[in-house]
Amino acid sequence: MPTGANFGFSRIVIVESLESHEVRTGTQIAEYVRALDGVNRLGMPVEVHNCETVFQFKELVEALAHAARTKGSCPLLHVECHGDDEEGLEFENGSMLSWDDLSAALVELNRATRFNLMAVFSACYGAYFLSRLSSIDPAPCYAMLAPTEEILPFEILATLREFYRVLFFTLDAGVAVDAVMRKELESGRWFAQQAELWYERVSVGYIETHCTRTEMKARARRMYEKLQSTNARSPIGDLKRGLQQLNRENLLGKFFERYFMTEAIPENDHRFRAVRLRMEERLSQLRKTGRYGI
Repeated sequence: MPTGANFGFSRIVIVESLESHEVRTGTQIAEYVRALDGVNRLGMPVEVHNCETVFQFKELVEALAHAARTKGSCPLLHVECHGDDEEGLEFENGSMLSWDDLSAALVELNRATRFNLMAVFSACYGAYFLSRLSSIDPAPCYAMLAPTEEILPFEILATLREFYRVLFFTLDAGVAVDAVMRKELESGRWFAQQAELWYERVSVGYIETHCTRTEMKARARRMYEKLQSTNARSPIGDLKRGLQQLNRENLLGKFFERYFMTEAIPENDHRFRAVRLRMEERLSQLRKTGRYGI
């Protein structure tokens, strides 16, 4: 099982949803990967699934989750289709899967793989998937790789063949992703992210935007006015202190546990302990500035 970046997988599942006149990039990549020495030594299954519709894709994801739960099978999920920055993934028959719905579909697969899902979205604007993720909901994958803008078939073939070549030569996904990131595209670039780093980035961004003293005061004022309309009584100072306490309890408590699925996957509490420690240090630094209600 190739590893690196704190995760591993046991099969490669390529989803292809392209029109008949288009270059079959998924099929060609699969043929290339099957011929790699490292793949043959490991006996790594490399599968291609043609999903004409969103419904078929969702069915496949559910089947992969079932296999992960019952057989311990852990896929690297690679999707070859069209994409739109606003609408999401487009399948062969024209049906669309929004980025939000894609995230919802993958959450259960990520949980079933015990937070080991790597997703490669070989679709134009595939990186926009990340823009729909928050740090207070379960993460839909451990790691992702996708282009930021439109991408051409020859660029897909060149870069992803290199990704798999390096992956099975080094058995390190982090090194393979770095190789892809160095490739230049006519438009945009390849983008990669790990769930743990995204959690830190989004959490800190939330604090810096929504937890300033000014913003906390405004939130407490809105709560106070709402309570007044119901004849309830609670001083604004108490409301502010309550919000601050909730931030302290939830940012590294409930939100962390939900995002990393620690209830379903208890080992994630230890696996991502370094994330919690880094966030504790960052929160301490922000708290010392006196500008935030955390």
